[in-house]
Amino acid sequence: MSKVVGTVVGVVVVAGIAWTGAAYYTGTKVEKELIASIDKANVELAKVMPVPGIKFALASFERGVFSSDARYTATLSLPAQEGKPAPAPIEVLVSDHIEHGPFPWSRVKTGKLAPMMATSNAKLEKNGTLDAWFVATKDVPPVSSTFSLGYGGSSTGVVRLAPAEYAEGDSKLNFSGLDVNADVGKNGESVKVSGLIESIVATTLSKADGKPLALDFKGVSFDSDMSKGIADMYLGKYSMTTKSLTIAEAQDKPMIVLRDLVQRADLGEQNQKLNVVVGYEVGGVNFKGKDVGGGQFVMKGGNLDPVALKTLNDLYRDMYVRALKSMGSKGEEELPEMTPEQAQAMQGAMLALLAGNPTLSIDPLLIKTSKGESTFNLNLSLTKPSDKAASIDAMILETIKTLDAKLVVSKGMLAEIFTIAATQEGADPAQAAQMATMQSELVAGMGAQAGVVKVEGDKITSTLNYAAGQVDFNGKKMPVEEFAGEVFSMVLGSGANMGLSGGDMDDEEENEDELEEAPADEAVPAEPATRVKP
Repeated sequence: MSKVVGTVVGVVVVAGIAWTGAAYYTGTKVEKELIASIDKANVELAKVMPVPGIKFALASFERGVFSSDARYTATLSLPAQEGKPAPAPIEVLVSDHIEHGPFPWSRVKTGKLAPMMATSNAKLEKNGTLDAWFVATKDVPPVSSTFSLGYGGSSTGVVRLAPAEYAEGDSKLNFSGLDVNADVGKNGESVKVSGLIESIVATTLSKADGKPLALDFKGVSFDSDMSKGIADMYLGKYSMTTKSLTIAEAQDKPMIVLRDLVQRADLGEQNQKLNVVVGYEVGGVNFKGKDVGGGQFVMKGGNLDPVALKTLNDLYRDMYVRALKSMGSKGEEELPEMTPEQAQAMQGAMLALLAGNPTLSIDPLLIKTSKGESTFNLNLSLTKPSDKAASIDAMILETIKTLDAKLVVSKGMLAEIFTIAATQEGADPAQAAQMATMQSELVAGMGAQAGVVKVEGDKITSTLNYAAGQVDFNGKKMPVEEFAGEVFSMVLGSGANMGLSGGDMDDEEENEDELEEAPADEAVPAEPATRVKP
């Protein structure tokens, strides 16, 4: 028995010594990792944000056996403006308690036994710069984080923004707090981020009439899962949703309520080309207690050359950084002109993008009410123009390979919008609905008479198709030159009619003015009538 106990004790001692040695060794690696990470962060920040300058530094590091304590500084340097000297730099302090691996105690306590190099527990420190923020959070660190760093270079953790109540004068802000969960792969090869804000309520006084104005966000959540793909571009899915956004003159009198707001993006790779889908959706709109409807907008891009896109993105970023560096004396950004090399690079990237036969589409733009819905769809195929294009017009025509567009408008939806607008101006609902129906029919009739739309029952439709120099407009086929001439004549005719009407009115007004300004002729006595004797 004593041998068994001795063996167990020996194993525990050896394991404890091994853990201690591993923890101490990890502690020596953590300091080097911190310094390398800070240096890399400063280099990247200088590239994308030269103004204002932000620089991180390791202020102190106290290494222990099982844990270490570090303090960082983030210094914000603002440029001089309007001939005045630059203000004193703003410094923010962050304290960090770092638990050494391979088994950080905070993870062991929660049953997470996977070996980790270290676990960081960081938080903002209170100083003169952040006093107002600490007051708003009732002395809770406004920002804190817990992150675990794996031996392979990946990290996982959470960033917390504390709930806050801020008030200054007539303005107030209530923030429910936010936890951002993140998983980052080695060297940032993959990034997963998610979070939820229960509510944000901001109130102030309207500058127009001095009445209370409130913005109330409920249920704001986001989710992103991105990984580096072709041309080192991040590909994947991103979404952001808001349960409701209320705009009110007072908290009990909503003017506008937007429900189920959704923003989505999906970037994918297929056959060495990129496909992009970006969408926006409004589930419902309520205006002064009346449900108006909702809408959706989805835009797609396909066959996009990744190298060309990266070149364009790098050029834009370079111009943005140059604009920040050359900020005017009043702090206004000045967009610098492209250098000849940049102009040539942009032209080459655009031609490379077109050479891949990219496609662009709107599928759909949708507006709906309780009485119907209207849609607009567009599909556009592009290609690289030839070097023989003699003019800009010819180059544009050669660039557009095919175009298909369709507009469908519901007369019922149009009438409902007219009705809502009229009732908001104080019109009787029944009379407004009757007049709105007449207006929608009038719009449909005028469009059909002009030949720009067709009327099919409740639908007002218009179609436009183009390919190989031929246009099909609402079923009427013609060369593109003829179509351009008809459009020009239509616009010119509308302008001439407007000018003629305006001229007639001006002539009438001038004639009336002349009549009013002309002096009245003096009265001339009439000659006595000659009496004829019987």
